Amino acid sequence: MDIKLVTATDADNPDENDVYLDPETGDVVWFGADGSTTPEEVAQHIRVRLRMFKGEWFIDVDEGMPYFDEILEKGITDGRIAGIVSKVILGTPGVAALNSLSLNRDNSTRTLNVTFEAVLDSGHVLNSDDFGPFFVEV
Repeated sequence: MDIKLVTATDADNPDENDVYLDPETGDVVWFGADGSTTPEEVAQHIRVRLRMFKGEWFIDVDEGMPYFDEILEKGITDGRIAGIVSKVILGTPGVAALNSLSLNRDNSTRTLNVTFEAVLDSGHVLNSDDFGPFFVEV
């Protein structure tokens, strides 16, 4: 089970990436309480994995995106970044295949916007546009 995080803010959940609270009860919302995995849960896993810097998690310092090691280095190609992002998405539990991937890198604002379409183990097609923007700011 995973705790649902806020991806779209509203009056009940005003802070993005905070713990999502049910607007009616005020309770924390959990994914997978019934043993299922939803596309929204897989999308959240992908978002978290894309935003985790390599070395950030003390349990496994090899986990995460190599932002400081590679992505933010001068001269890295979009193809190399796409390869790294593809590997992270395909390594996410619940993802079976990656149909498409598009990156929009803005060096002046230091943001990376990721758009993709993935096939989940359940056969569902996950379109990143259905789950808000997948972007990283560094």
